[in-house]
Amino acid sequence: MPSPLTDAKIKAAIKAATKDTTLNDGTSGKGLGSLRLRIRPSTRPGEPATAGWLAHYERAGQRHKAMIGIYPHMSLKDARETFNRDFRDVLAAGGTPKTRADIAETVALSALAPENPRTVERLFQGYVASMRAKGRKTADDVENVLLLKECSVAAAFSRSRPAADITPADVSALLAPIFERGSRRMADITRSYVSAAFNWGMSAGHNYTVPEAERVDWGIVVNPTDAVTRDSGASKPRERNLSAHEINMLWNDSCVEFAGFTDAMGQLLRLLLLCGQRVLETIRVDGADINLEAALWVIPAHKTKMGVAPHAVPLPPAAVAIFRDLIDQHGDGPLFPSATGKTGMIGICSVGRAVARWCDDNKVPRFQPRDLRRTWKSRAGDGAKIQKHLRDLIQQHAKTDTSGKHYDHADYLPDMVEAMRKWGDWLGKVVKAPPPVRAIAA
Repeated sequence: MPSPLTDAKIKAAIKAATKDTTLNDGTSGKGLGSLRLRIRPSTRPGEPATAGWLAHYERAGQRHKAMIGIYPHMSLKDARETFNRDFRDVLAAGGTPKTRADIAETVALSALAPENPRTVERLFQGYVASMRAKGRKTADDVENVLLLKECSVAAAFSRSRPAADITPADVSALLAPIFERGSRRMADITRSYVSAAFNWGMSAGHNYTVPEAERVDWGIVVNPTDAVTRDSGASKPRERNLSAHEINMLWNDSCVEFAGFTDAMGQLLRLLLLCGQRVLETIRVDGADINLEAALWVIPAHKTKMGVAPHAVPLPPAAVAIFRDLIDQHGDGPLFPSATGKTGMIGICSVGRAVARWCDDNKVPRFQPRDLRRTWKSRAGDGAKIQKHLRDLIQQHAKTDTSGKHYDHADYLPDMVEAMRKWGDWLGKVVKAPPPVRAIAA
């Protein structure tokens, strides 16, 4: 049984953190949930780790967790009081705690309550909460940059400072050190997050679709990021895609343990090549999403990038075989669970590290896992000779124009099935070809 946390124990764990760590604050009793502190080490040398309070509990037989505060801004004492009030006591009385989305709405309303000051911290809290309420998948990343890191934007601007007082000079002073240390992309991302938060704050008092009592005038007249020129060279479109020889090497190495891939990682990489879908969508696949008899993968709407409609992906025979093996292991649940056995799935960063190691070991120019989607698009065109509109449909890139969205309601699934058959045949020939001569390691 875990012992209760102390401030000394928390500070020591944060100081010593070299990987994601979760501390459990004792036990609340069976079925009453638990209060935990998740510690994430910084990826930047010299920067401290961050820590957030989480409530873990069960609701309708499903496990849930909800962020309830950031340490040390929420003390151990306050975290316990919040957890006991909103989770343990509710469960003990036979009630149902609020979900993460419910809490996001509550945070949004509390951040916008008239009696609360219009501070930078409140602005960012309200913006992140509004993203969660809308199901935005980037909400966690935005929250991390704006609020959670010790060197967060809120900390740089001073959390208690009125949001309306932030100037372009403040934004420039925030971004300059990030740019100067060579993190151009991070500086550009941070600028875009700050800009979006202030745009949200400017519109919050004028949104006629919400009740007048919930509209808030943050006093922001001009978005301070508008006067800060964007670094147009920070974000460059990626072009890396694998040749047929590189596909041959990756496919065959992903099938054998000595190449450095776990079985699950190898299966994931082969599915990315076979199906051409996004990395995160593939990682999040459940056994229940796969119809083996129909050779069809139906991605539920909430798992797609846009979250609007489900997406059907016809499966080549090799993909059906991989999914059958995964379903035999994991059933209808997540097919790529975390290697630690804990709740969660394979981390997208873990996939990137595995690919980078393989590239370095084999003297192959580095690529990122998401480049396999571009590889599918490119080789399905010049290799398997699949028409572009079918490649677009298979990868959820179609119907972006007016006629496609509003007038074209044809059923292209039979054409997509035939296209994926052609892709499977072409890929099968590529991966069975004699492997290319590899560079000799120095």
